[in-house]
Amino acid sequence: MRRLLTFALISALHALQSAQTPPRDLRAEPIGTGIISGVVQTDDASPRPLRRADVQLAGDQLLTARRVFTDAEGRFEFGTLPSGQYTLTAYKNSYMRTTYGATHPGGTGTSIVVSAGQRVTDLSMRLPKYGVISGTIYDQHGEPAQGVSVEVLAYTMRTGRRTLSSVYGRPAFTDDRGEYRAGGLVPGDYFVAAGPSPDNGPAAVQVLSAADVDRALLAQQPGLTASTPASPANARPTIVSFAPVFFPGATDLAGATKITLGLGEERSGIDIGLQLVPTGRIDGTVASSDGQPATNAQLVATLVTEAYSQDLFQGTVGSTRPDAQGRFTYAGLSPGHYVITARTQAEPSAGANATGPLWAMADVNVNGADQSVALMLQPGMSVSGTVVFDGAALQPPATMANLRVNMAAAPTSNVAIGVSPTALHADGTFTLTGAAPGLYKLTSMPPATPAGWMLRSAIVNGVDSLDVPFEVKPNQPIDGAIITFTDHPTELSGTLQTPAGVPTSNYFIIVFATDKKFWTPSSRRIVMARPGTTGRYTLRNLPPGTYSVAAVTDVEPNAWFDPAFLEQLVGTSIRVTLAEGEKKPLDLKIARNDNSVMGDR
Repeated sequence: MRRLLTFALISALHALQSAQTPPRDLRAEPIGTGIISGVVQTDDASPRPLRRADVQLAGDQLLTARRVFTDAEGRFEFGTLPSGQYTLTAYKNSYMRTTYGATHPGGTGTSIVVSAGQRVTDLSMRLPKYGVISGTIYDQHGEPAQGVSVEVLAYTMRTGRRTLSSVYGRPAFTDDRGEYRAGGLVPGDYFVAAGPSPDNGPAAVQVLSAADVDRALLAQQPGLTASTPASPANARPTIVSFAPVFFPGATDLAGATKITLGLGEERSGIDIGLQLVPTGRIDGTVASSDGQPATNAQLVATLVTEAYSQDLFQGTVGSTRPDAQGRFTYAGLSPGHYVITARTQAEPSAGANATGPLWAMADVNVNGADQSVALMLQPGMSVSGTVVFDGAALQPPATMANLRVNMAAAPTSNVAIGVSPTALHADGTFTLTGAAPGLYKLTSMPPATPAGWMLRSAIVNGVDSLDVPFEVKPNQPIDGAIITFTDHPTELSGTLQTPAGVPTSNYFIIVFATDKKFWTPSSRRIVMARPGTTGRYTLRNLPPGTYSVAAVTDVEPNAWFDPAFLEQLVGTSIRVTLAEGEKKPLDLKIARNDNSVMGDR
């Protein structure tokens, strides 16, 4: 009876909760009368239909992307579409993912506009094949080398800089025949390099002299007479190891051969012979300012190389700590330029005079010979200043406690020791400590409340560090920095139209300073905007100045920071000047003949 009463009570409670809880708002997938259909083919001279290609349709009108597979003739169809703009993509194994309307492989496509009841049919999408690079890696004896790291490298834009980086982000390895195959490559220029496997460690080999051989034989057969003078007992044996080698056989990028890969091209015979090179050794000591061994220091050795590939090139050689006498060793180093960095927290004896992390740094060129360095830790420098709020309508935040000031290393700087962010004091002042020598940018995030503040400038030594990095020099603290927030930033806005006067979103708008000194990595005076579906765009908080405005149908990510790319846009752009706090309308129209931009202010 009790169980029946309990069940009844629970049922009544569920019923009461159901009555009080409104039903969830589950939107139904919108249904319309439009149709998009077409065919997916290979991108050969004689195209063939691609069966079972994965085709996806996305649009703001759809709750989720729709997906179909092509039939035996490569055809697909999406029906019951509401009016709107759609993006169509197709993919199949071994073929590049392609967006409809893309002008080059991997490029951004164009939107497909569908009105009520419209049938957009006979769309054609051609999928190009990926390219392949393959070859064999040989050891120093000309024998195929198994388990060797192989990387394909290409130039890309990283942090606003054109950088040679790994295509895959990790190395491939040769098989038991010493062969490798690198697929999934789009058309472009590549470099191929091979080196010792990071999993197996550096392939170090000790080279024995004739005296070393005699000494070993004498140890086994005392009756033998040495044929050569014995080496000094303290002589260090010669150590060699495999160095990374660029195709066709260069140990540095300057001697490498660029491999230009066409659409769907397979390049075989990209063979590389590994080379044994004399390795070097760096011995050193690290001491505190009082000359005592800095046993609590952290040491990092870094190989400075253009190739952004730590797996293959051992970009970070290693981290270590000194022994009880402050001594450290890095052995088996291939030729190259190394930076040894030491870091520790403030010395306990510094007390109230502690200035944050201590640092020491040394540049060492290794070319097979032993090197010795002595590092002396010293306090980092300080940067202090004030935060100012220049408001026309907003009040400064009620408290400064939640605001932080940062010092970011400039992309062109070799700063290896970061600077911890700092909070503002109640009066808006700040002090950053522990900065190692190098180039920096001073930054700060706007306050969350009240909303509407934006960072305008960060003046250090009379120069805006948001545009030009400032230099921290040894034993020279910096004060008087001024960070300014504004509530009346500049604004550039308008619509982009086709030559026929129709609003379009099928272009990228690039705005860049006309003064080339601002064509720097990640410059705030170089921005990209993609118009919305109505063709409208808005850009805020550009620094006052004169700018060029251009529109392009496609652009690689961050390519707008490349000076060579901007140079190509100068001839097809218009100029516009922004004053402090100015909100300027600028409607743009694509010219009919040369795709240049015309402005209507």
